[in-house]
Amino acid sequence: MDDLTFRRAVLADPTTNAPEIVSAAQNNPELAKFWLTLKQQELALKDILSVPVPVDLADKLLWHTQAQEDKTEQSNTSLQHTSRSAPTIRNTGAEVSESSTKEKTGQPWYLAAAASIMLAVSVFMINTQSNDLNLYQDALAHIQHAAEHELADAGEVTLADINAKLASLHGVLNASVGKVLSVNFCSLDGVRSLHVMVGNKENPTSLFILPKNTTLDGVPTTASTAATIDFADAKVLVMGEVAETVQSLKAQVKAHLKFTIHD
Repeated sequence: MDDLTFRRAVLADPTTNAPEIVSAAQNNPELAKFWLTLKQQELALKDILSVPVPVDLADKLLWHTQAQEDKTEQSNTSLQHTSRSAPTIRNTGAEVSESSTKEKTGQPWYLAAAASIMLAVSVFMINTQSNDLNLYQDALAHIQHAAEHELADAGEVTLADINAKLASLHGVLNASVGKVLSVNFCSLDGVRSLHVMVGNKENPTSLFILPKNTTLDGVPTTASTAATIDFADAKVLVMGEVAETVQSLKAQVKAHLKFTIHD
């Protein structure tokens, strides 16, 4: 099993025990580490989602909201009464102050706990995504999503369609590189990219055209199913499941993709 197929499979199902996945992980420490990271993320997320919610939480929240509204209404009524009755200004003010203090200190513990849990979940998810998903892994996930949700209804894409979107990157493709299935802008690890899918729907090959200063984190240097091209004004990441197709597409792109400033 090649690197790309393995990564796509475990991204789709980190808990899989398919024999070919297990065998590939045993023979490749890098893939084994990648798979372990995904499984750890999956387990951590399940642990967070399994935190029990008090059965009467909804009733308590509704009660608290109503109680707060009642207190506010009572305070407003008391203030109106105070403004009409000067002799009771001092005492009423004290009562209002005392009521306000009680409101500030009487917040139910479960509201604070719920807020703390939500904050912890948010921080965990942000840290997990930023620390464990690099650009290459994000590209793998994007390819899988596009294959499952975009290609089924994809129409014919012409060379003019591609160049219309390449124009914003100051690029032009001066010859066909094969049957183009889709061309869309996307975000890879926060970097704006033009994603072009070429070939057939069952086994497409992808091009990601990225800014020149993009760091291609995680791209395996020894994998024949991933290749990079450095232009003077851009970088291109080529990914697919067939090594020969990847290398052929790389050669075509290198020959026919031009940028108006330098290439």
